[in-house]
Amino acid sequence: MTELSVIVTAACGFSPPGVCLAALARQELDPGAAEVVVLHGAAGARVPRLPFPVRVLPAPRDVDAARDAGVAQAAGRVVLFLDAGVVPAPGLLAEHLAAHMSGPDAVALGPIAVRGRAHDGLRRHLAEAERGRCTRLAEANGSSWWLELTSVNLSLPRAALLAAGGFGPPGGARGLGRRLAHLGLRCRALATPVATGGAPSFRAAASAARDAGRADAGLAAHAPAALSELPLACPPSGRLRARLAGRLLANRVIPLRALAAPARVWPDPLLTAAYWRGVRGVADRDTWRRLRRGTAILMYHGLGTRGEPPSRFVVPARRFRRHMAWLRWSRWRVIGLERYLDLRARHELPPPRSVVITFDDGYADTALARDVLERHRFPATVFVVSDCVGGRSSWELDRPEAGALARRAMLGWPELRELARAGVELGAHSRTHARLTRLAPAELEEEVRGARAALELGLGRPVTTFAYPYGDQGPDVRRAAARGGLKGAVGVRAGLNGAATCRYDLRRLEIRGTDSLLGFALTLWSGDRWLGDRLARRR
Repeated sequence: MTELSVIVTAACGFSPPGVCLAALARQELDPGAAEVVVLHGAAGARVPRLPFPVRVLPAPRDVDAARDAGVAQAAGRVVLFLDAGVVPAPGLLAEHLAAHMSGPDAVALGPIAVRGRAHDGLRRHLAEAERGRCTRLAEANGSSWWLELTSVNLSLPRAALLAAGGFGPPGGARGLGRRLAHLGLRCRALATPVATGGAPSFRAAASAARDAGRADAGLAAHAPAALSELPLACPPSGRLRARLAGRLLANRVIPLRALAAPARVWPDPLLTAAYWRGVRGVADRDTWRRLRRGTAILMYHGLGTRGEPPSRFVVPARRFRRHMAWLRWSRWRVIGLERYLDLRARHELPPPRSVVITFDDGYADTALARDVLERHRFPATVFVVSDCVGGRSSWELDRPEAGALARRAMLGWPELRELARAGVELGAHSRTHARLTRLAPAELEEEVRGARAALELGLGRPVTTFAYPYGDQGPDVRRAAARGGLKGAVGVRAGLNGAATCRYDLRRLEIRGTDSLLGFALTLWSGDRWLGDRLARRR
């Protein structure tokens, strides 16, 4: 009985399989243990003489369909997938076969060595990406290995592959890996590589990235629970210029073939753009808008009364009214933090151009926002320091510009209950506004659980969200928030929130009292404070 079927896809007929087959002729394996199935453009194509039985079959134009066609004709218990342009090392077949001798529940995946000129930026980028993939695969625990699955240097039991439905949609290799993980298979990382046959071309790399984008978008549409783990769940990050360039490239304004020369110097943004073009090709307009821009969470502190000068942490009430009017006029979708977290829990994407409004600390002047929010029917969340309810702020202020918050009056229980009846969500902001990373475990639990319990007792309703004082948090603090039964927690790190953003480490955009209306609009539009800060410095 044939143990191993090696399926070589010849790039749907466009690449000759000779490079790969010549290397297979040097394999250190009993000739009777394996067969080779070549998917080429036409049956009967000439192939070099091999020690193994060889069959050449016509290949569909779709590469995943070609692989599935090869599996249908394979006779081996285990199938190994290679591409025509790779060069397998002499011990590759033997190592793959040995990986499947211990049981039928393994997926074996080996590395890909990228050849090319040392000064080639595209080669270095692809090689670094491959090293990162191998590292993540080695460190993957549980069923997360499927995220790193590729269709080259991959072997698995044929019966398991058929039970999982093959490479067909949705999701390509990642979709197959996810189905295999659900069937209980585990992945073994192998050491023996295959090497690319020559210097990488931008056309091939961009085509692979575009195909990956299409596959991921199809997988996310079919299995929404997988969305948070896929690359398309991350909103664009980095410098504003790079994000704007990425948006321009992803919108197919410039043909990819015109970017081959720049890709040798700047491969990362161009291949990322190719990935997003693949997503754009299969996603509808509404889903595309939800994916490309994350949700903004605005962070306010105090609202200034008449005559109080604006400062970093105190926004004049009149300016706040203008902010809300602008949100309404420019048709941003203001949603509550709890609704946002409920959507995340159901693996649904928030509406496009969605915004969440939050206030930290629970100052008495926050009540000034109530009428404005009710007029526009905007939800908001106020994070309350539970031990200071009805008193004054008493915590350490570590920034000179925070002086306006010193000994500031706090909301009392009657005012908090009135805000809750008006539809304002109330969250916890610890008991004493302490620096949570400096606390012992018992003190940390009291600051998180105790604040929530005190607010629920005083308000008579559930409290499900939390804001870290000073944004001071780490793994232990996030775990304490999760153990406390909270739906999510926010910090102070700037940025937008996508489906992959940890629910206990949500980003926010700080809105300052010194920001003009234009600065506010630019901060929200860009997803960071860079433009707003530059505008403020020029004033």
